[in-house]
Amino acid sequence: AGPLPQTLKKLRIILVPGFAYDVIPNYMETNLKRLRALGLDAVMVDTDPLGSTKDNAPRIAATIEQAKQEKKRVAIIGHSNGANQSLGTLRLFPKLQSNVSCLITIQTPYGGTALADWFFSPPWIYTTVMAYSRLLNPARLLHTNPFFRDETIRELLQDNRSLRNLSSSPLPKRIKILSVASRVKENTSSHFLLRLLAGAVKAVGGRDSDGLVVPEILRVPWLGAVS
Repeated sequence: AGPLPQTLKKLRIILVPGFAYDVIPNYMETNLKRLRALGLDAVMVDTDPLGSTKDNAPRIAATIEQAKQEKKRVAIIGHSNGANQSLGTLRLFPKLQSNVSCLITIQTPYGGTALADWFFSPPWIYTTVMAYSRLLNPARLLHTNPFFRDETIRELLQDNRSLRNLSSSPLPKRIKILSVASRVKENTSSHFLLRLLAGAVKAVGGRDSDGLVVPEILRVPWLGAVS
């Protein structure tokens, strides 16, 4: 590959983590280190792993605002529900849209996910799984409260009208958007938890996924494209 464009080096890259990201040790650390090794200005937002858009939007907005104060435009890379919450942030704080150069969404369930429907029927399944998931990363065991977090999983239900409304109205054309999709079966080195979840999604919905969402629901609603 050739040298990075100078315009890229003028941006601050903001990584917005996905749902329950804290159960995966060193989540996105490799990505951060690689971006910084390339001489890029990259940060990850310290979001609430089980938080709703209402919980995390102020944190995402503050990170964009900080870059704006430093006269740097931003490129947002949102993983899974982190991209939905990034979109929600730009809706709730429209004045920040002018400082966003592009939005890259990775495995983002624009249409919700069947796994969320299963978790929420009945709701105690979700609470139980989230409580036990804390054990997967002991270093974060007491950092995140898994109880009474129903609002977040409601946002990911397939019949969630607010989620459809969030993703149905286009952002300004000046904000470039790329949606990236994958399936776990394409990468045998995937984390064991993702392989386990992918098996669950296959059992529930009959389709391959990245562990939580299937590529077919990752189309940007107003663009209709997936890479």
